[in-house]
Amino acid sequence: MRYSIHIVKRQRTCAFKHKLAWAGAQATPGYQNMTQINLFEQDAPLQFERILIYPYPDLRRLWVRIWLPARLEDDAPNVDLIVYNPDGTENNSLVLLAQTDTRLNNTLHLKDPVTPDETYRVEAMLSVGLSKDTQLVDHQTFDLKLTFRDPEAGEPGYGINCSA
Repeated sequence: MRYSIHIVKRQRTCAFKHKLAWAGAQATPGYQNMTQINLFEQDAPLQFERILIYPYPDLRRLWVRIWLPARLEDDAPNVDLIVYNPDGTENNSLVLLAQTDTRLNNTLHLKDPVTPDETYRVEAMLSVGLSKDTQLVDHQTFDLKLTFRDPEAGEPGYGINCSA
Protein backbone atom coordinates (compact mmCIF):
# COMPACT_ATOMS: atom_id res chain seq x y z
CA MET A 1 0.00 0.00 0.00
CA ARG A 2 1.39 3.41 -0.93
CA TYR A 3 0.62 6.41 1.24
CA SER A 4 0.86 9.97 0.08
CA ILE A 5 -0.47 13.28 1.24
CA HIS A 6 -2.27 15.62 -1.13
CA ILE A 7 -2.60 19.28 -0.27
CA VAL A 8 -5.69 20.59 -1.95
CA LYS A 9 -7.12 24.05 -2.53
CA ARG A 10 -10.79 24.80 -2.82
CA GLN A 11 -11.54 26.55 -6.09
CA ARG A 12 -14.33 28.63 -4.55
CA THR A 13 -13.56 31.12 -1.74
CA CYS A 14 -13.72 29.64 1.72
CA ALA A 15 -12.41 31.90 4.49
CA PHE A 16 -12.00 29.33 7.28
CA LYS A 17 -11.45 25.89 5.70
CA HIS A 18 -8.16 24.51 4.44
CA LYS A 19 -8.27 20.89 3.37
CA LEU A 20 -5.53 18.31 3.87
CA ALA A 21 -6.62 14.97 2.50
CA TRP A 22 -5.23 11.53 1.72
CA ALA A 23 -4.85 10.02 -1.74
CA GLY A 24 -8.01 10.32 -3.78
CA ALA A 25 -9.07 13.69 -2.37
CA GLN A 26 -7.96 15.53 -5.49
CA ALA A 27 -11.04 14.09 -7.24
CA THR A 28 -13.39 15.83 -4.78
CA PRO A 29 -15.61 18.32 -6.66
CA GLY A 30 -14.63 21.91 -6.02
CA TYR A 31 -10.98 21.12 -5.17
CA GLN A 32 -7.87 21.11 -7.30
CA ASN A 33 -4.65 19.23 -6.59
CA MET A 34 -1.75 21.51 -5.72
CA THR A 35 1.04 19.43 -4.13
CA GLN A 36 1.76 15.76 -3.52
CA ILE A 37 4.17 14.80 -0.74
CA ASN A 38 5.49 11.24 -0.98
CA LEU A 39 6.17 9.70 2.44
CA PHE A 40 8.68 7.19 1.03
CA GLU A 41 12.06 8.06 -0.39
CA GLN A 42 12.30 5.34 -3.01
CA ASP A 43 15.47 6.93 -4.40
CA ALA A 44 17.25 6.44 -1.08
CA PRO A 45 19.42 3.31 -1.13
CA LEU A 46 18.32 0.40 1.01
CA GLN A 47 21.08 0.17 3.61
CA PHE A 48 21.63 0.42 7.33
CA GLU A 49 21.31 4.09 8.24
CA ARG A 50 22.62 3.45 11.73
CA ILE A 51 23.34 0.58 14.12
CA LEU A 52 23.87 1.32 17.80
CA ILE A 53 24.59 -1.32 20.46
CA TYR A 54 24.98 -0.84 24.22
CA PRO A 55 25.92 -3.72 26.54
CA TYR A 56 23.68 -3.89 29.63
CA PRO A 57 25.40 -3.60 33.08
CA ASP A 58 25.19 -7.39 33.56
CA LEU A 59 27.12 -7.87 30.26
CA ARG A 60 24.79 -10.76 29.33
CA ARG A 61 22.46 -8.68 27.15
CA LEU A 62 22.93 -6.17 24.35
CA TRP A 63 20.54 -3.30 23.62
CA VAL A 64 20.39 -3.26 19.82
CA ARG A 65 18.98 -0.28 17.92
CA ILE A 66 18.85 -0.24 14.11
CA TRP A 67 17.69 2.56 11.80
CA LEU A 68 16.42 1.71 8.29
CA PRO A 69 15.06 3.91 5.50
CA ALA A 70 11.27 4.05 5.03
CA ARG A 71 10.21 1.64 2.28
CA LEU A 72 7.05 0.37 0.65
CA GLU A 73 5.74 -2.87 2.15
CA ASP A 74 6.82 -4.75 -0.98
CA ASP A 75 10.44 -3.84 -0.19
CA ALA A 76 10.36 -4.74 3.53
CA PRO A 77 13.93 -5.84 4.36
CA ASN A 78 15.21 -8.68 6.52
CA VAL A 79 17.81 -8.00 9.20
CA ASP A 80 20.36 -10.58 10.42
CA LEU A 81 22.66 -9.72 13.30
CA ILE A 82 25.32 -12.20 14.46
CA VAL A 83 27.60 -11.77 17.49
CA TYR A 84 30.88 -13.73 17.46
CA ASN A 85 32.90 -14.64 20.56
CA PRO A 86 36.50 -13.43 20.90
CA ASP A 87 37.65 -16.85 19.58
CA GLY A 88 35.55 -16.42 16.40
CA THR A 89 32.75 -18.87 17.23
CA GLU A 90 29.14 -17.69 16.99
CA ASN A 91 27.67 -16.59 20.30
CA ASN A 92 24.11 -15.67 19.30
CA SER A 93 22.10 -14.13 16.49
CA LEU A 94 18.99 -12.11 15.82
CA VAL A 95 16.83 -12.55 12.70
CA LEU A 96 14.05 -10.09 11.84
CA LEU A 97 12.01 -10.83 8.71
CA ALA A 98 10.21 -8.31 6.47
CA GLN A 99 10.63 -5.28 8.73
CA THR A 100 8.26 -2.40 8.00
CA ASP A 101 9.45 -0.27 10.94
CA THR A 102 12.24 2.22 10.38
CA ARG A 103 13.49 2.08 13.98
CA LEU A 104 14.17 -1.37 15.42
CA ASN A 105 14.77 -1.81 19.12
CA ASN A 106 15.69 -5.26 20.49
CA THR A 107 17.55 -7.02 23.28
CA LEU A 108 20.00 -9.74 22.28
CA HIS A 109 20.96 -12.22 25.02
CA LEU A 110 24.52 -13.51 24.99
CA LYS A 111 25.20 -17.19 25.65
CA ASP A 112 27.40 -18.26 28.55
CA PRO A 113 30.21 -17.90 29.17
CA VAL A 114 30.70 -14.20 28.46
CA THR A 115 34.15 -12.66 28.71
CA PRO A 116 34.10 -9.07 30.05
CA ASP A 117 36.55 -6.58 28.50
CA GLU A 118 37.12 -8.86 25.49
CA THR A 119 36.41 -7.82 21.90
CA TYR A 120 33.42 -9.47 20.21
CA ARG A 121 32.73 -9.20 16.48
CA VAL A 122 29.29 -8.13 15.19
CA GLU A 123 28.07 -8.85 11.68
CA ALA A 124 24.92 -7.17 10.35
CA MET A 125 23.27 -8.14 7.06
CA LEU A 126 20.34 -6.51 5.31
CA SER A 127 18.49 -8.44 2.60
CA VAL A 128 15.24 -8.44 0.66
CA GLY A 129 13.14 -11.42 -0.34
CA LEU A 130 12.56 -14.75 1.32
CA SER A 131 13.89 -18.26 0.77
CA LYS A 132 15.85 -18.79 -2.48
CA ASP A 133 15.04 -15.28 -3.73
CA THR A 134 16.91 -13.52 -0.92
CA GLN A 135 19.24 -10.77 -2.11
CA LEU A 136 21.91 -9.24 0.16
CA VAL A 137 21.83 -5.42 -0.09
CA ASP A 138 24.07 -4.31 2.81
CA HIS A 139 26.69 -5.98 4.98
CA GLN A 140 28.44 -4.35 7.95
CA THR A 141 30.93 -5.68 10.52
CA PHE A 142 32.35 -3.95 13.57
CA ASP A 143 33.98 -4.73 16.92
CA LEU A 144 32.29 -4.50 20.29
CA LYS A 145 34.29 -4.49 23.53
CA LEU A 146 32.14 -6.13 26.18
CA THR A 147 32.12 -3.32 28.75
CA PHE A 148 29.15 -1.40 30.10
CA ARG A 149 28.55 1.99 28.53
CA ASP A 150 25.80 4.17 29.92
CA PRO A 151 23.67 5.79 27.18
CA GLU A 152 21.99 8.07 29.72
CA ALA A 153 25.40 9.52 30.63
CA GLY A 154 26.10 10.18 26.95
CA GLU A 155 28.73 7.47 26.60
CA PRO A 156 29.19 6.27 23.01
CA GLY A 157 27.87 2.89 21.95
CA TYR A 158 29.17 0.47 19.36
CA GLY A 159 28.09 0.16 15.74
CA ILE A 160 28.02 2.18 12.53
CA ASN A 161 27.12 5.88 12.18
CA CYS A 162 26.86 6.09 15.97
CA SER A 163 27.59 9.78 16.33
CA ALA A 164 24.51 11.84 17.13
